[in-house]
Amino acid sequence: DCTPRQGAVLVGSNKVSFRAEATGAGERLDQVQLRILSEEPSEVPHPNDNRPVISERPPDTAVKDYSFDWDTILITPYNGRYKLEVYVRIRTVTGNTQERTFSRGDLKVNNPPSTPGRPKVVSSTSAGHSVSWPASDEPDVRTYTLYRARTDSASETPDADDFKRLLDTPQNEVFVSVTEPGAYWYRVRATRRSVVTPDTGISSTVGPRSIDPGVVTAPTPGPDGAPPATRTGPRVPGGGARTPLAAKPLPRLSAKPAPVPDAPFSTVLDYGDIAELEDGEGDEMGWGDEDRVADRREAAEEARRRTLPAAIGLFMFSAWAVLTRSRVLT
Repeated sequence: DCTPRQGAVLVGSNKVSFRAEATGAGERLDQVQLRILSEEPSEVPHPNDNRPVISERPPDTAVKDYSFDWDTILITPYNGRYKLEVYVRIRTVTGNTQERTFSRGDLKVNNPPSTPGRPKVVSSTSAGHSVSWPASDEPDVRTYTLYRARTDSASETPDADDFKRLLDTPQNEVFVSVTEPGAYWYRVRATRRSVVTPDTGISSTVGPRSIDPGVVTAPTPGPDGAPPATRTGPRVPGGGARTPLAAKPLPRLSAKPAPVPDAPFSTVLDYGDIAELEDGEGDEMGWGDEDRVADRREAAEEARRRTLPAAIGLFMFSAWAVLTRSRVLT
């Protein structure tokens, strides 16, 4: 006789008991062994290389009862189908030996994974959090399920019902995005292979919540409730908004001398296509409306100052040329 029974589902520690007996006249037990063998050798590795868990040469007796505690977590850490095999060698009255083997199979080891440790927010940005947790001890864990709850501040703690399923991942570290300010708390559940429910696996209880949440603060608003400024470069002339770093460079201003009736020289400014400055998202950005006229006037004066020496030189050269031509003609 042997327990557990055929087809039993085993979790944790289980009592294995059997009787070894030599039934012939004058026969004695010579050796008894008990092995736990995987019935799925290609899928479920056996950590003990199928070594016997009981092996002895009994004293001079024809019958003996055996008992063994099968810790399915330690001896068979992979969930799967196993069988017990009892090997008995019997010595006859003539000194010969006979071997007999008895087995009981389809024993389903189906332990849930241990509860994952407390998750931790290892880094936090305005875009999201990197969250990690201790890996489970079981070698056949398939996925982790990450749960998240949000509170308005880190001083508040969420209830168990506040945690919602966020994602499944085979890794024990993941980056998750956030969409609004607040304090974010995390919990984890593990799922491992199951021979009873192969489609869904068997899951642990949900682990403890993170001690410290990942905190995302609201961006500081701009003046008069304007949207917060992004990372920017130099201010655009005219007192308007800053130019984002991804914007096109400001076109160069060019000066072209052109004579006009009321002055020996003048300057016509080509402002370029200033209105086509774009920010990183394609929105148009131009001169500040309130200072547009003043800015153009200032730019014109600057260009006039720059071109004044050249214009004076041109005027002097033209006068010299006229005098020289007059002398030659006379």
